[in-house]
Amino acid sequence: RIRREAVIWKTAIHPNILPFIGYKVVDGLPCLISPWCQHGNLARYITQNTKIKDSDKLKLLCDAARGLAHLHSLTPLIVHGDIKPENVVVKNNLEASYVISEFRDCSPGPREQLA
Repeated sequence: RIRREAVIWKTAIHPNILPFIGYKVVDGLPCLISPWCQHGNLARYITQNTKIKDSDKLKLLCDAARGLAHLHSLTPLIVHGDIKPENVVVKNNLEASYVISEFRDCSPGPREQLA
């Protein structure tokens, strides 16, 4: 299953999708490797930054939408299947945020699935 996630993730290259760096087995456990994002996921970021500006919230929302739109533009399209704040990560600066992560529940799907 993790190998399948790696295959899907490495094809989803976009500025608003967390980059896939690689795959490694550590102590018998498979690990997927991505860049470190010091702010963690969106849920954590919002909780720790209660005074975040509305403009920054809007930017994060738009970045997530762009990443998701890219997944849906691929052939075959990728249906993420688990969009939530815990699967949206915030890059080290808000100039550009890595948004979509966690491809475990993704699947290729027909265009009708978006309706």
